[in-house]
Amino acid sequence: MVDSWHVSMMKYWIGFAAALLLMSCSDTPSKGFGFEQDTEDMSKGNFDMADTTDMADLPGTPDIGVQDLGNDASIEPDLDSPDLPVDPNVGPISITSWNIVCLRDTPEAAFCNSDGFGGNFVRGPNEIAALASHASAVGTDIFLLQEIENTVAVENILPGWNITTVGTAALNQAIAINPATDIELLGISSVVDLAVTNSARQGLHAVIKHDQTQVHILGVHLKSGCARDPLQSQDFDCQILREQLRVIQGWIEDREARNQPYMIVGDFNRVLGNNDDFLQGLNAVATGGLHITTTGLRPTCWDHVAGAPSYNSFIDHHVLSDDLVALWGQPTLSIYNYTETYLDAWEYISDHCPVTAVFVGDR
Repeated sequence: MVDSWHVSMMKYWIGFAAALLLMSCSDTPSKGFGFEQDTEDMSKGNFDMADTTDMADLPGTPDIGVQDLGNDASIEPDLDSPDLPVDPNVGPISITSWNIVCLRDTPEAAFCNSDGFGGNFVRGPNEIAALASHASAVGTDIFLLQEIENTVAVENILPGWNITTVGTAALNQAIAINPATDIELLGISSVVDLAVTNSARQGLHAVIKHDQTQVHILGVHLKSGCARDPLQSQDFDCQILREQLRVIQGWIEDREARNQPYMIVGDFNRVLGNNDDFLQGLNAVATGGLHITTTGLRPTCWDHVAGAPSYNSFIDHHVLSDDLVALWGQPTLSIYNYTETYLDAWEYISDHCPVTAVFVGDR
């Protein structure tokens, strides 16, 4: 018979051996949940360079260690804690997607280093001031921005906002939160799996707290060139988009498995019609179906300028989970219209309309 003394000694030696094993497996220190400042020099050349940063794969919520963390480097949430309980008294909130087209940190720099827009258009101080004026006039709580160089570039048009950029390529994504709100950024990371090739871009995964609700946001800037073609097309761009769909499906499945309300926001470079096979692929893994804010609408921001690009459908979207709509309500879409009338104004501002999902809340 084993007496209590022997049991105690056995527990002691088992614990001691486990401690030694853990020490032997820890040759490098843990990154933890602290913020890292990106000191990598931004390339001015290849603007489709994929981000290959290896981010920690934490369950449920993203790693806080990110690049170029902007104004607020003090948030260290408990990323293993469950999502906050649903509070029926949710106030209004607005979330805007805006592809601002090659926003550089030096206003005089030729953006995108190419004449792909039909000429070598250069933004000067007047154009940057105009972008700042438009950003203020949108009147949103949160911007999800595509095609920005770094935090400095965003600060030029959103001074004083809480800005976080994600990525190590020359053009990246950012989330900017209006400091006049009580919205908290609980966590953020790169979704590097979306950069399936060098011509594809990574995603942004953010977790925000609004009132007593916690919502996951996937910011995307997906592959262009397959806006309406069948997703099973052998076209190279469609093949890349098809791979990106699989990554997003996996992200949705992770949120669904944890009962986490979510939205996917950004430049999809895809028209999400009712019969679209990309949208059908998203719906296939979403419990209760998804809600699209742009259904039946078209971008109108340059309709007042002769010769400006005109599109029948949006490629910038908010895709909302059923749980999010149950939590925050069904939003309306606000399309911001620019005011410039000069020749080629859309080349200097953006050919994308800022589009805002407006949730009125319950109070």
